Amino acid sequence: PPCADLEPCWTALVGDPSAMQPLVGFISGVLMSANSDDGAAALAAALRVLDAALEKHPGNANLWFTRANALRAAGRLSEALQSYERAVGALPVHVDALHSAAALLAESGPRPRDARLAAGLLATA
Repeated sequence: PPCADLEPCWTALVGDPSAMQPLVGFISGVLMSANSDDGAAALAAALRVLDAALEKHPGNANLWFTRANALRAAGRLSEALQSYERAVGALPVHVDALHSAAALLAESGPRPRDARLAAGLLATA
């Protein structure tokens, strides 16, 4: 196959702004199967590609949202919350990011830093 190792293929798309939505869709599919045997490796690869994409497109709310979901799936909850915040910062009406951040806060229980972050998210919405 022309792209047996998907990470280089994803990375090749990073510079093309028109490829961001298909990239987000593909990585979202990877996240849905993250519980498979190779899930941890797929999550790590997805995060590397998302980070590369965000270097070129730092204002893309959907990339931040997808990164947050990947971090959440990897159990990196504090970082996920920060990425949800960046998604909302890029697009204050990003309802999915607001909802996901609120759900994450509710699941993890209140902590002072997260309360400040939640207040900041609400202030931008």
